[in-house]
Amino acid sequence: MWFKAVPLLFSEPTVRGSRVKTQIRRPWPRYPVVAMGDHQAGAVPSSSTAFDRERQQLLSEITKGVSDIAGSIETIALNARIISQVGQSLQLSAAPWILLDECVAGQHRSR
Repeated sequence: MWFKAVPLLFSEPTVRGSRVKTQIRRPWPRYPVVAMGDHQAGAVPSSSTAFDRERQQLLSEITKGVSDIAGSIETIALNARIISQVGQSLQLSAAPWILLDECVAGQHRSR
């Protein structure tokens, strides 16, 4: 099912004093959303039903996007944990050499 293209918001300029202010209003009283495919051609469903369907579709898309972001965050956290473990193992394997260098440097300083 697809929906006819309808602007989500429209603006009307209103004059107040010397300034022009833009008012934002919801479009459904003027522009009913027509669900194509569910009804006979030319039949306009009640705007509340079409609005509920569109809202549900948008909500499901938002939910999917949030779950994708959560999955990406979990992947980043796992990669960070792996990098941390590799870094710790490198530090442990380099530790004896670092200590040896420090001891040799200390002996040179003491002489």
